[in-house]
Amino acid sequence: MQQLKTGTLLQGGKYRIERVLGQGGFGITYLATQILLDRKVAIKEFFYKEYCDRDETTGQVSVSTQSNQEVIERFLAKFLKEAKTISKLEHPNIIQIFDIFQENQTAYYVMEYVEGESLADKVNHRGALPEQEVLTYIHPVADALAYIHAKRINHLDVKPGNIMVREKDKQVLLIDFGLSKQYDDTGSQTSSTPVGISNGYAPIEQYKPGGVSSFSPQTDIYSLGATMYKLLTGQTPPSASDILNEGLPPLPATVSMSVGKAIEWAMKIRKSDRPQDIESLMKAIPTVMDGQSADVSKASAMHMDNDETVSFDHYTPKRKDKTIEPAKLQEVSRATIESVDNEGNKAWGLVAAIVIISTIISVPLKWDELNN
Repeated sequence: MQQLKTGTLLQGGKYRIERVLGQGGFGITYLATQILLDRKVAIKEFFYKEYCDRDETTGQVSVSTQSNQEVIERFLAKFLKEAKTISKLEHPNIIQIFDIFQENQTAYYVMEYVEGESLADKVNHRGALPEQEVLTYIHPVADALAYIHAKRINHLDVKPGNIMVREKDKQVLLIDFGLSKQYDDTGSQTSSTPVGISNGYAPIEQYKPGGVSSFSPQTDIYSLGATMYKLLTGQTPPSASDILNEGLPPLPATVSMSVGKAIEWAMKIRKSDRPQDIESLMKAIPTVMDGQSADVSKASAMHMDNDETVSFDHYTPKRKDKTIEPAKLQEVSRATIESVDNEGNKAWGLVAAIVIISTIISVPLKWDELNN
């Protein structure tokens, strides 16, 4: 048996276990009730799946060998240090910790229970999300990362599954600091326990032993870029090694140029090629303004007669193997000029013809594909 039973009481009856919310390699997270306050909380229990076992009757955690016990003690110390570190964080977009205690030969910390949906759940239910919605999630997460980076903490597990949107107020919360590392004033790690990997979201240095032994905002920046990629495409990004060999797959044409470039920058293979801090990355990402991104104004320079806006940032023409014949080009230019000239705007007709001709020449198309 690995998990505590429903109804198990902890801390002399202060908390009652309701059900399991999730389990990873290093811990189990439960939904529980804080009985006197009559509120739901989340309780994370240290349980190293590979080495630990549990007595079904007492709930006590045990380890089979002395050598394994030494490993467990090292990771347990990190778990408690992680809990203490997070408990000192005060940011509206970071999960709150209420309590820390040891029991059942292991350790626990008590967090606010977020009633809502993770971004991973949103993508699983809906597929790729609209850019404007994605930006409303990314900006608060970036603020949270800037806050912890100022304290020399790397999260090291930024991904859609670790970003929650609280139902009651739509607050965005960064959760699960289970892989996080604290660094001292020189940038050196204060614990040497190995780091886990979330494939697709971890940069290449995180796969290397000692690759995150020094403080590096660029590691979380890569993961934030990969998170944006997932939200905008509905697809988990390739592993860093695959991107090294084959490049990052293209983003959908609906993604604006500024956001696409920011993701590519954040997900550069070499750390030195990425933004050096969160602030630099966020300057390249538009803010959300009245439901539209800041760079929408670039597209508003051209309007059609029905007031529709045409954005060349989002336009990806369909390429075909045939070009339009010169005679067709002449017909297009003459027809365009004549139609506009009939309304007394010959000069604008000439400009329109030049634009159409230059566009067609630069992008070979089948004539019958133009209206598709």
